[in-house]
Amino acid sequence: MALVKFRGFQMASEIVKAIKAIEAESGQTIIITSAYRSDAEQAKLYSEYKQGLRAGPVAPPGSSNHRTGFAIDVAAASRPILLKYGPKHGLYNLKGDPPHFDLGAKPGLFPQLYEGAKDLLLNTTPPGIALKSAGRARELAQAGVGGAIVSYLDEAVVQPFKEIAERLLLILIGVALLVVAFREQIADVAGRFTGAAAKAAVA
Repeated sequence: MALVKFRGFQMASEIVKAIKAIEAESGQTIIITSAYRSDAEQAKLYSEYKQGLRAGPVAPPGSSNHRTGFAIDVAAASRPILLKYGPKHGLYNLKGDPPHFDLGAKPGLFPQLYEGAKDLLLNTTPPGIALKSAGRARELAQAGVGGAIVSYLDEAVVQPFKEIAERLLLILIGVALLVVAFREQIADVAGRFTGAAAKAAVA
């Protein structure tokens, strides 16, 4: 993981590129309040959050995208700017966490439909339950062999599965949208085929 220093914070160079592009387009300066955090730093913040010493939400250690350098937190004044210009440059707000923005691929079309379907998949289905269970195990894991096993399972199994699930979901959404958009044409073609088949059978 290659990180660069930008305005006093360590983060992925791709985020720096996105921020500079957004600032050039908006004419505003993005005020960053947090970027890369180690698992140890995340654990400290999470402990403070659980004790009521810090406002939330705060993700459990090992589950925040801050650990990759591909996430930033911004000041309240900068949130409207990122909400408006961020998606064009790959920066998206994490639902339920107003200051938090992740850099990653998201569909440019029908974002509300995508988010709703993704929430349904990851929160109410067996795969979603499995992902949540993995997150809970990671939270409870201690240093040593147990923690190493959980980390390995997360990287080797959970994250790849999540990516595959999201891609399959996008394909299903795309097919559904095509069917809705061309339903009249599909019905017309089906009607012609049925009619031709009926005539052939009579003949």
